[in-house]
Amino acid sequence: MAGESGPRIKAAREAFRGVGMDQKALAARLGVSSSRLSNWENGKHEPPQSFLDLAAAALEVAPRWLSTGEGSRTEAKLTPTFPAGLSAVKVYGTVSAGNGNARPFDEDEVYVPNELARSDYGALIVDGDSMNPLLFNSDVAVFKDSREGRVGQIVAACMEDGSEWVVKQLQRGGDGRLVLASLNQGYGDIAPPFEIHGYLVGYYRVEGPERTIRYNPYGLKAR
Repeated sequence: MAGESGPRIKAAREAFRGVGMDQKALAARLGVSSSRLSNWENGKHEPPQSFLDLAAAALEVAPRWLSTGEGSRTEAKLTPTFPAGLSAVKVYGTVSAGNGNARPFDEDEVYVPNELARSDYGALIVDGDSMNPLLFNSDVAVFKDSREGRVGQIVAACMEDGSEWVVKQLQRGGDGRLVLASLNQGYGDIAPPFEIHGYLVGYYRVEGPERTIRYNPYGLKAR
């Protein structure tokens, strides 16, 4: 019967480690769109068994319980597994309310295609349209760790107090100082002080069944 496992997925997500996991966070970890996960949780469709196995590992519950409702919810400590072709990469940081364009994310890692997952890479989840037409809302932007950047590079940066993360292009302002600029001209520049944490090497985009990957280990530039 369609939708039988959906309520258990939602219950396990909301109870994750006593604090819950955001729906967008779980979708990003599993490499599916938020809308698809929502449809599964709401019982509109029954997810495939392969997804249930991965969701059980991500949510730290027993696969049998998640699939059938039978047995103990946590039968044993589960070994983390990754969706086929995906690996985990660290997330640079969480984001507080503000004008940043990196989405609040309460997990310390996210799944990306294997070529985008290295120990010296980090990720941010893009929020909004300030980096169109290169990066779009919900893209997983992946960066090479670096505390410096060159003019023209797309960088991951945070404000000096660490409260706000942004994905921007490093440019030189009219006074000669480095600023963080949006590709979308409808947004103003961000002046120092800020800290650079990496430069863009790729992104992973999920649109329904479609997956888009761009990757250049030497740095991905705006077209």
